[in-house]
Amino acid sequence: EARFEQTGHAPLLSIRLVRVPFFVTGALLAFLVYAGMAPYYFSFAVFLQFGTGRTPLEAATVLTPISPAFAVVSLLAPRLAHQHGRQVLQWGGVVYLAACIVLAVQFFAAAGRPSIAALMPALLTIGAAQGFILTPLVNAILGMLPETHAGMSAGGIATMQQLGVAFGVAIVGRILFGFHAA
Repeated sequence: EARFEQTGHAPLLSIRLVRVPFFVTGALLAFLVYAGMAPYYFSFAVFLQFGTGRTPLEAATVLTPISPAFAVVSLLAPRLAHQHGRQVLQWGGVVYLAACIVLAVQFFAAAGRPSIAALMPALLTIGAAQGFILTPLVNAILGMLPETHAGMSAGGIATMQQLGVAFGVAIVGRILFGFHAA
């Protein structure tokens, strides 16, 4: 890529961009956030089916409300991030973690089979918290990078997001199913 760029061509990813510390940090952060959040849906759906005996339809019903909560909040989050800065990301992370803990406590308190209605507040909160994290995170990363490499930066960050999703699901899948394969 460096040689390609030196000959006057447009590289897929400029070496100059990789030398920008915020790009590397932002790409790594995007990778880690997506590697941590994406497996949640996979592992939770598997747990609902195999751990609590729910049908695939019931598992989907439990997870479906997360999407509209995420969509609504992700539309509001950039405006709030503009007004309050990184605090939106920080509070989104705190609320996400708290909602995940509440969800886990609900499962333990109900001996692994809480009612779907009891799960909804925590699940809606998880979806909303993700809206406060994911959209402002990408905007914050791209906002700190050179405008001359905006498309390349966005492509690099999007690639790291997808790699994070694949990595996270692969690791969690191996953990969930690896013990049964032997």
